[in-house]
Amino acid sequence: MNSIVSTLGYIPKKIGVFKTASMADLPNDIFLFKSLKSSFPEATLVWISSKDSREIVKRFSGEVNEYMSCPSYAKLSSTNFSDSWFTQAMQQQKWDVIIQIDSYDPLVNHWIKLWKPKLLIGCSYGGQSQYKDALYLSPPESSPRDSIQSHVLKLLDINARKKVFEFPWTESDKRAITQIYPELFQHLFVCIHLGDAAGKAWPICYYTMIAYLLADHGYSVVFIANESQRANVQEICQNIKSPTFSLLRENLTWSNLAYLLNQSSLVIGDDRDIAQLAVHLSIPDVWLRTEGQPLQNNDSYPNVLHTLNESQPIKEVIHEIGRLLHLNQETC
Repeated sequence: MNSIVSTLGYIPKKIGVFKTASMADLPNDIFLFKSLKSSFPEATLVWISSKDSREIVKRFSGEVNEYMSCPSYAKLSSTNFSDSWFTQAMQQQKWDVIIQIDSYDPLVNHWIKLWKPKLLIGCSYGGQSQYKDALYLSPPESSPRDSIQSHVLKLLDINARKKVFEFPWTESDKRAITQIYPELFQHLFVCIHLGDAAGKAWPICYYTMIAYLLADHGYSVVFIANESQRANVQEICQNIKSPTFSLLRENLTWSNLAYLLNQSSLVIGDDRDIAQLAVHLSIPDVWLRTEGQPLQNNDSYPNVLHTLNESQPIKEVIHEIGRLLHLNQETC
């Protein structure tokens, strides 16, 4: 018997998971929902997120039954939680269980407790419960191999479903891209993704040299970047003879992006979310790491991730990309 049933005294019929949707963490989130659905097949599973997850719920309807939009905690932190319209609406949902893995801030647990779930499973440093009918989980040891979702399932004694992740894209995802660039999928191409220009990023000259390398060996280049990098991408594309394509990240749905990455020969760049998604999709990925924790590796395909640090000379970066694409090393 798992901890949820032993604590409640009955099998839950409605379980909410309070977790902001994230592209990089999506496989771990779906892994959590799959495992919950396996243990509670008759329960209604609801994803509660401040970031729009309707597309994800629609694509993974076998694992997630409903989506509920939630105001961001920051927007509500200055108001009286008990009087907010959202709190009152959530109190009418008759939750059996709410699993909160979005924050270790005790005020978040306090806010969710006002929704009146029969059982709150929350995160807390020290794992101490402040409320009756609550289970608190201490953070796991920092490890890219052990996600918070895995940690939750382990502590609740719920059998974890095998972590096999496939994004169920459709022909509509291909059309969304070919409507902009009809010829994009006619040649081999490599995706290059650039992080926010306001953050710590790799020098643009590195991306220029990588793009030249790919073009010289017959690859088309697909740039994925946000608005802050548009001018940089345009400057690179003007000097490359091979076909180049530029897509704004904010114009791509998650499924559009997953489809695009899946068709790519290689994924290169310093955008952490895109790099992590590529790894989860088992696509060869060169992550140009600037800072932060390592990416989670893919246990089924441990060799898809290749991390290069910003201290490495561009010659080494070029050599590694050439090796992965089996290019003639004398021209790299």
